[in-house]
Amino acid sequence: MNVIDDLTHETILHHFRLAFMRRVGGRGMPFAELADKTGLQVRTLKAWRDGQTMPHLGNWLTLCAVLGADFASETLHIVGMGGVEPVDVGHSNAPQCVAELAEQVNNITHRLVDGKFCHSDKAATGPQLIRLAALLEQQGRAMLGELPN
Repeated sequence: MNVIDDLTHETILHHFRLAFMRRVGGRGMPFAELADKTGLQVRTLKAWRDGQTMPHLGNWLTLCAVLGADFASETLHIVGMGGVEPVDVGHSNAPQCVAELAEQVNNITHRLVDGKFCHSDKAATGPQLIRLAALLEQQGRAMLGELPN
């Protein structure tokens, strides 16, 4: 039997939820802190904890960036992968940086597309704009051969 044969939505949700609950809320990172670091709303994070839904790929990658390589490894374990190692982004990986830049711009664009920019949109977009600026600075410094601070 193949690992893929055992992958159901419920199984994936269960494994994601366990990994998430080990790191967020309770003794883990407070929801408000994770929301600040990711630009996601607390209610979204709590919906993931409660198993109401799961993050899409872009948000899962954001969670991995904040919660660390062990979170990424644990969530990938369900498909027989793991051993994720952090990389030194100070020596910029241009394709990875471009992909993350595109993801940030895409997230911001989704909030602007309907022409209504409400208070919650502003609250979520601010941290993403800061992250976008940091990514641009990181890529520029790497191109100039400057070491990260």
